Amino acid sequence: GPGLPRSGGEIGSIGLPAGAIQAPHDGSPIVALADRPVTGGYPVPALVIGADVGRVARLRAGDELRFAWVSVDEAREAFRQAEEELADLQTLDAPGTDELGWAGSHR
Repeated sequence: GPGLPRSGGEIGSIGLPAGAIQAPHDGSPIVALADRPVTGGYPVPALVIGADVGRVARLRAGDELRFAWVSVDEAREAFRQAEEELADLQTLDAPGTDELGWAGSHR
């Protein structure tokens, strides 16, 4: 899609949380993930919500990605739902259950 609009030059270094979307000169967004630098000098117009950071991390260079504005309440609700889904998976993996269909060797 079209690049991100620019509203100025470089900015002073700021701390980058996981999911920070940086906007360099060419307008191609950079999403800061686990291997991000501690600080950055490009504008950060938005953040990927916590519930979606893992989805973004699985993308490959060149994959298409679209951003959508969400409210803080929507982001919190998405994160709560993601935590519930994770808790459900952890329950399946509890000792004494084999719901995940282990196919490995039992020696």
